[in-house]
Amino acid sequence: MIAKGKVTAGGLHGCRIISRKSITYSKAHSSPDNILSENDSNPLGFIRWSDEPSQKQKPKIQRKEKVEKNDLSRLQGDWVIVAAWREDKRGPDFVGRKMRIEKGILESFNKTGESELRGTITLRADKEPKEIDLEFTKNNKKTVFPGIYAFDKQKLHLAWPGRRGAERPKQFRAAGSDQVRVFILERKKEKKLTTK
Repeated sequence: MIAKGKVTAGGLHGCRIISRKSITYSKAHSSPDNILSENDSNPLGFIRWSDEPSQKQKPKIQRKEKVEKNDLSRLQGDWVIVAAWREDKRGPDFVGRKMRIEKGILESFNKTGESELRGTITLRADKEPKEIDLEFTKNNKKTVFPGIYAFDKQKLHLAWPGRRGAERPKQFRAAGSDQVRVFILERKKEKKLTTK
């Protein structure tokens, strides 16, 4: 029996029966009203607690993981900043700087190729726009920069807040005094960068 409704001390309340099979109560996402089915001839069924996501949730989770894995693969390699903006103005001081992403590690370099920053990235490809978090430690202080990213053919678009503690950018625009920094990067095919 597949049913949806609340579970009370007196049994199932307000449930809609879909088939006459035994039932499983799923705790997926701590929701008290997802009742799932199992093969059993008992018309009244029984309730079994399960931490497994429902069959409807699994494909969505799998798609998200697949997209994130694919995006992480696309991010791999050396990049160079070809355009940058901050506070509605171009940021020529950023142009020419390099960035490398390898196995979930992002490292940025100055124009001479020296490493400036190194941290781990986390992707959330199911968001719109897609989200990227950069976590790094500087002066014994852990910092997380919440950003967004997008692919444009062979180019990579990134937007980061310009200061610690700022909110995640909502669009690829360095508007006003919000200090958002927007970057366009292309793949770099020159000499190998020197890591820390």
